[in-house]
Amino acid sequence: MPNADFDTAVAKAARLLSRSDHPVIGGNIADAAAAIAAFRLAKAIGGVVDHVAAEASLHDQALLADAGSMLVSPGEARQRADTFLLIGDEPLKAWPDLPDFLFGEGPRHFFDETPKRRIVALSSREVGRRHGGNEVVWRKTDAGDIPVLLGALRARIVGHPVAQAVDGAETDRLAETLKAAQFGVALWSSGELDALTLEMLTGLIKDLNAETRWSGLSIVEDTGAVCATMVAGWMNGFPLRTGFGRIYPEHDAWRFEARRLVESGEADAAVWIAAPGEAPPAWLGGIPIIVVSKDSAPLGAGESVSLVVGLPGVDYDSVVYDRRIGTLVRVAATAPTGVPSVADALDRIAARLP
Repeated sequence: MPNADFDTAVAKAARLLSRSDHPVIGGNIADAAAAIAAFRLAKAIGGVVDHVAAEASLHDQALLADAGSMLVSPGEARQRADTFLLIGDEPLKAWPDLPDFLFGEGPRHFFDETPKRRIVALSSREVGRRHGGNEVVWRKTDAGDIPVLLGALRARIVGHPVAQAVDGAETDRLAETLKAAQFGVALWSSGELDALTLEMLTGLIKDLNAETRWSGLSIVEDTGAVCATMVAGWMNGFPLRTGFGRIYPEHDAWRFEARRLVESGEADAAVWIAAPGEAPPAWLGGIPIIVVSKDSAPLGAGESVSLVVGLPGVDYDSVVYDRRIGTLVRVAATAPTGVPSVADALDRIAARLP
């Protein structure tokens, strides 16, 4: 339960925010309750909600809005896909257990027997061949070459010629492999690809669907950002980087970026949810900060406040995003302590506002 020191810190945080004209709430928002409380508090104080890992999530949201996407959940990809197109190095870095989860077992639908999967990898690092004896076709591809290769693949899949600078024979072999899939899934990480490359990839998936079935799966490193994005959608109708300065929610990926707001002088206070052992970023140093963290944050002189809370799924039960099934799940606390949650801290601040 919160103690007297915690209550004193909450009261000080509420006074700080009540004097603020344009505060921001951001950092490592990891569970659904914390995201809900962050939006409630932002609405009460006319603030902005951002996430430390919002950028990649926003890339996917922009792709969905601008070009449309054909998406699949990880669980369905594991069950049904016979061919994977792995793009770039980041998917395996963001989810190190991805090969064991997705490639470890053969598809269970549409076949009388379980065939080996085909994995087409366009990456700078060779993809291992140990996962169930799957057929791996590795094309060494640096990040800067990915857009050109995707464009060439898209051209050859629909029968258009490609420039001489592209290895036509190899591109044709890769294109035929993708077209031969009965259920294919493209894997990428949005933080690694720019907007035009993502749009080209989306077009490739749509072209492949003219003859067979293909979908896409974006691999994210920070699942908290996905959780917060989902909460933002059902609470406000917008993704992350939503502001309440005019009472109603407004979304702008550039205008409501926490770092830009602070560095431009537009934000005059911040609530920062920090991961364990993580200090608030240096760019927050010029304004009063309310740090919500598992650890007591070292603060400089001024009106900054530190609120010590628990960890979701460790100190308290929580609802988080599980990338293995692509949705929110409830997780029980592994070592419940009774200390306040992030949502408790934010709600208690909101309750103490004038």
